[in-house]
Amino acid sequence: MQTANFATILAGVPQPYLVLDCDSTIVGASDAYLSLTEREREDIVGRHILEAFPDNPEAVGTVEQGPLEVSLRHALSTGRPHEMAVIQYDIPGGGFVQKFWTPVHTPVIGEDGLVVYIIQNPMDVTERVLRNREADARLRVALHAADLATWEYEPETDIWRRSPMTAQMRGEFAEDASPDNYRTTMIFFPGDRQMTLRVLIVEDEMLLALDLEDMLIDAGHTVVGQASDMAQALSLAQALQGKIDLAIMDGNLAGGSNGLETAAALRERWDIPSLFVSGNLDERTRFRAQALHPVGFIGKPYSEREILSCLSRVAGVQPAGSRLDRHEVFVGRR
Repeated sequence: MQTANFATILAGVPQPYLVLDCDSTIVGASDAYLSLTEREREDIVGRHILEAFPDNPEAVGTVEQGPLEVSLRHALSTGRPHEMAVIQYDIPGGGFVQKFWTPVHTPVIGEDGLVVYIIQNPMDVTERVLRNREADARLRVALHAADLATWEYEPETDIWRRSPMTAQMRGEFAEDASPDNYRTTMIFFPGDRQMTLRVLIVEDEMLLALDLEDMLIDAGHTVVGQASDMAQALSLAQALQGKIDLAIMDGNLAGGSNGLETAAALRERWDIPSLFVSGNLDERTRFRAQALHPVGFIGKPYSEREILSCLSRVAGVQPAGSRLDRHEVFVGRR
């Protein structure tokens, strides 16, 4: 019986697939993937994915390698597929070509139950993203030309936009008309004014913790510290004399410490509630955690909306902009 040539099979698969080892080194790619990314197999195989597809030096801050690494680590650590939201990742080759993607990373499990490879299946959504941006730009030009007061909210990005005329109608200074999420929410939904929470992040993946901290600060909350294990979390709480409104708690922490035990200690000593955020929250763990009266449970990967909605409930209000579950535009005249 002839042995299957898996390299030939992979090359001929009609879908775009890239195969990575556990160190994110490229070990294979389908012809469809090479055509989609305009690369040659010998140029990328054997190289780390971020080396084979480097940053666009002319678009610093827009090409999103960070979320890509987080997605790969999630698939590796959980053994489950991870589908990313739209990211910009420009493709090199005689310069850089602007591209937008929705990649899916699927782990391949070996006989020992461990992840041995990760398969990336990217979908090129560049045309759709640019088409939507062009339509939005045309709408804004038309509204500006008509001298209208407008505000606009995009729930996908949590971005508010309002025109200078809107500020003038409300008697604000022109410099106050910048697209600020918090200020705009307070103008149009004053009932959504929320209390600022003091949050402790207990997470052993540094990149995830940093992303979470940025998210909370942008939403107006205060991050009092980060801890990667139980000892650090309790030390921070002790130093702060328990003046923490909420701990965002990973299930499995560094050094073999346990998120459930850490949450129990925080609740018992300082009555600090926890929001459990983990990729491994089974029913048994949830049942044990219920005794601690947690704020809630969120599985990884999580969205910004999930996290901020939970925090808004803790603050005792409906989340800012939660009334708007689709792209909405308000237009008015003086």
